[in-house]
Amino acid sequence: MFSTAYHGSVAQYIEGGKEPELGDMLEFKRSCLYSHWAIYAGNGKVIHRTGDGDGISNISGAGSRVVATPCGQLLNKAKVQMDHIRNVIVQGVKAKINNYMGKSKWSGYEIVRRAREKIGEIGYNVIYKNCEHFCTEMRYGEDHSKQVQDTAAGVAIAGASILGGIALAKVLGNKDK
Repeated sequence: MFSTAYHGSVAQYIEGGKEPELGDMLEFKRSCLYSHWAIYAGNGKVIHRTGDGDGISNISGAGSRVVATPCGQLLNKAKVQMDHIRNVIVQGVKAKINNYMGKSKWSGYEIVRRAREKIGEIGYNVIYKNCEHFCTEMRYGEDHSKQVQDTAAGVAIAGASILGGIALAKVLGNKDK
């Protein structure tokens, strides 16, 4: 077992000032396009798929070890690691407790145990192995990314709209001849 005692309030880093529970998924909004995700591990710590040293933080000026790129990494350099929640906050944007798939079949302790077993694992892919996939796998036993799903749906709708517009332009163009 591990200690969950923490001398300080994590609530100051959470929207609405609520203390997260062990195993909660925390969403860190990075932009209107994406969020970073982590599992709350107690003692003010989170476990997440992330990385540093990719040079992006120097460009973005984020001033944080965790950079504002999708889950902190480009390419395949990300790893699962534990950090204090304050080191994951970028530009003062608070985290949100977001267990969007509902109640887990595991206790908070079990979710954190599962996540701790993954610390050091290397690998990242924005479509099938990102920080959100990691969190849903640890909490629910299935890797899922709502933001990837939403983006794919948006791209499909945009593509269909463009193709529809081209087809309509051709039909209307042929009527003029």
